[in-house]
Amino acid sequence: MGIDFSSCFAKQAVADGVDILSLSLGPNTPSGYSNVTFLNVFDVALLSAVKSDVLVVQAVGNSGPNPKTVLSFSPWILSVAAGVDDRSYPHYVTLANNMSFSGMGLARK
Repeated sequence: MGIDFSSCFAKQAVADGVDILSLSLGPNTPSGYSNVTFLNVFDVALLSAVKSDVLVVQAVGNSGPNPKTVLSFSPWILSVAAGVDDRSYPHYVTLANNMSFSGMGLARK
């Protein structure tokens, strides 16, 4: 019999009085073609944490079933994803000592 890691850490987080669980793990692919895709041990353990007033934040990646979509099966989890853009706006920052650094900005100005 294996150890249910997800149940263990969710229960321990609640017992320790954790306010937020920030996770960088989750599904890589859709779990079949079922209408009920979130009833796995991992997501049920996170539901238990949410019911105990723990905010669960999960990085969901960018590998959803279609272009520009993500995978997140549980509506009780705050899902966070990154975006990729085909635009780049080079910008420069010059400090008071005249050191200059280059980087990318969000707009042209």
